[in-house]
Amino acid sequence: MISLSSHAIAKYVCPHLTSLTKCGASDISDRFPESAHWVKNFVVNTMLRYNLKDPARAIAFAFLRRSEAAFEEYGMGVEGLREYVSDRRDRFSLYFRTLHRLEAAVAQAYQAGDYLRKFTSTNLFTHGDGSEWEHLNGVYNASRHELPETGHTTWITNEGIAANNAYISFVEFESVLEWIGGVADQLSSPDPAQQSENGT
Repeated sequence: MISLSSHAIAKYVCPHLTSLTKCGASDISDRFPESAHWVKNFVVNTMLRYNLKDPARAIAFAFLRRSEAAFEEYGMGVEGLREYVSDRRDRFSLYFRTLHRLEAAVAQAYQAGDYLRKFTSTNLFTHGDGSEWEHLNGVYNASRHELPETGHTTWITNEGIAANNAYISFVEFESVLEWIGGVADQLSSPDPAQQSENGT
């Protein structure tokens, strides 16, 4: 197998790849043991335990589907990143599969939040506030809309996911996922006492 120099990797693969030396991300799915079952739990509970009418039910379903996917993609992305930094750095396909997983996690997480924004008429962020949601929006938009001029529109760093004019740290993204996870747990398996208080 041909071993590429750092210069060759930067020029022909990704300008930022040689700087990636560690995994600063953490799989947080163990903090949300029901994350792989949110959709199923929601279906069962809305059939048997409480009646949620459309459009609220449809929006909750869309939110949970994307939330579950965001956790799954991020977990697989973290696993791939750990494997990449601990093995040969010329495993370029592994790197780009990992980047795909992280981009997918970003997209699913942002779309989940955006469904709630539209339904509740509550902004996720205001322009220039420097919040994790604004940073997430920047990376999400870059991955969707920008055309690569040199290198790639998004890439992985030791501590986060970057684009030409946007960046979100893994810590920030995991904070977003924690918020999403809390809402998803409540929507998919609501507290019966709270449902009784709300009259549903």
